[in-house]
Amino acid sequence: MCACHAAKVWVFETAPLAARPQPLPSQRFSNSWPFKGGRGIFIAARYDNAPLINDKTFYNELVYVPGRYQPCKSSPDAYFSVARMLVDDLHAQAAGRAVWGYPKEMARFNWTTSGTSTLLRVTQRGKLIFAANFTDAPSREPYLPPWLLSADQRTMQVPIPRNASAPRVLLRSKVQYSFSASLPTRASVSGLFVDAAAFTNDTALGVTAAAASEVVRFPMGASGSLLAPEAFTC
Repeated sequence: MCACHAAKVWVFETAPLAARPQPLPSQRFSNSWPFKGGRGIFIAARYDNAPLINDKTFYNELVYVPGRYQPCKSSPDAYFSVARMLVDDLHAQAAGRAVWGYPKEMARFNWTTSGTSTLLRVTQRGKLIFAANFTDAPSREPYLPPWLLSADQRTMQVPIPRNASAPRVLLRSKVQYSFSASLPTRASVSGLFVDAAAFTNDTALGVTAAAASEVVRFPMGASGSLLAPEAFTC
């Protein structure tokens, strides 16, 4: 299990895609999975304590889940599958790929805070691929939308590199959140820029925030635990 403590985390839903996203080279397996769609999710995070990953004081991460997939034809169960996961730490990249099968790639993160607003810009090989301005709501009332509390926060990935001797083995895991001192609150997102080619591998398939998107701001010290994956065969 990996447990990371939040310094800055915003989570928001994206509008359902108009078509199946084209997988990146490391995710070609998903071409054979029926894409069930639905709303996707972005997670923008700066972790201040990841003891099982590295000995640094922090690392940054941007996660994109385009929707749900049905990896097994024999079962109607649909799972989230991470399409892009960007980090700025080599240890976090190696652990994510080797243990959970997440397609983590290196990128540069730049955070700029002004008052209650925080601008995040993410670049890869010198090109801007993501930008968003998050603004915390004036009210600090607790906010826990149903989709965040859903018990079905499961992901399904293929091992990286794929096991040639067991090509049908998948990795199934689950995310759990813990809020010890305070609960999440509302926020909003503006100025969203998502490079379509970088996130859906299709320049015509844009990614936008869901209508009336509910942005959740995790409190300082909140933790997200990624349970150890279990091998799963359809």
